[in-house]
Amino acid sequence: MPEVRNDVSLPSELLNAQRGTVKPLTLLFTIAAEKLSGAGEQLFNLRADSGENFILKTADVAGVPSILIEACFDYRNVPLVLSCPIEWLGASCKVVVHYSGPNFDFFVDGVLVDEEWSTGIPVSSGEAHEPVVNGDLLRSVRGWAQALNDREIGFLGGTGMVR
Repeated sequence: MPEVRNDVSLPSELLNAQRGTVKPLTLLFTIAAEKLSGAGEQLFNLRADSGENFILKTADVAGVPSILIEACFDYRNVPLVLSCPIEWLGASCKVVVHYSGPNFDFFVDGVLVDEEWSTGIPVSSGEAHEPVVNGDLLRSVRGWAQALNDREIGFLGGTGMVR
């Protein structure tokens, strides 16, 4: 997988968190959606010694090529998955993944497309590793160790709208 590090900005709180300390977070991905094939491409992987924490990838969801985020939480043995059909994406789009306590939200261009409720916290234990980024498919990655509000997410997504 091609890697690019020149446009990745993640706070040290996300990269150095120990189990139980990653609470709110917001990740912004600018995706070259016109290049997505929907054939199991991994766009982003943030992991610690405990395993993958957050993976952004493409996959078939019920036979529909989709982009999805998998997140590991401390109360589940399987990742929590949020998804969106690739056909909903513009040629270049902004995807925001947002965790604020019980809400785990997935926005595309400022519009909420999927959400789940979680009773746990994102798992992160052991030493954090540099994120793996597919530079052919991701134009930039930004992260905040806080849950941005709806207005901020709308601004990041380019809509200026709130949900």
